[in-house]
Amino acid sequence: MLRELRFITPDRGLTRRWFVDDYFDLIVWHDARREIVRFQLCYDKRRDERALTWQQDAGFAHERVDEGGASVWDQRAPVLRDVGGAEETALALAYLRALFAQRSAGIDPAIASFVCRKLAEHEINDECEMMNEM
Repeated sequence: MLRELRFITPDRGLTRRWFVDDYFDLIVWHDARREIVRFQLCYDKRRDERALTWQQDAGFAHERVDEGGASVWDQRAPVLRDVGGAEETALALAYLRALFAQRSAGIDPAIASFVCRKLAEHEINDECEMMNEM
């Protein structure tokens, strides 16, 4: 289950909230009006970490997290690389919608509902609909 980290610093004038569990990291950015303007849902952190990033003005990006070094002797900062392919992104979204709905039950319901709705934009999802009824 996702839990919120405390003491997260602002990012370029935006308020940032960070939620984690063993599979997901969810970072959400709010503007001064408390409107969500961006979120990043990182998943499969231990095996093949990828990130779905949604921005208010740009929509979704689906990227693989490249740890930056081939060995412990060659460490660089992690970077995001395009996963490529609409089919892989569609499969990821379908899987992540259900898993996120389950694991986000303990976080701020407004944030969980917003992220779930964005993940389900392309088709109706029962888990997201159930969250809206809560």
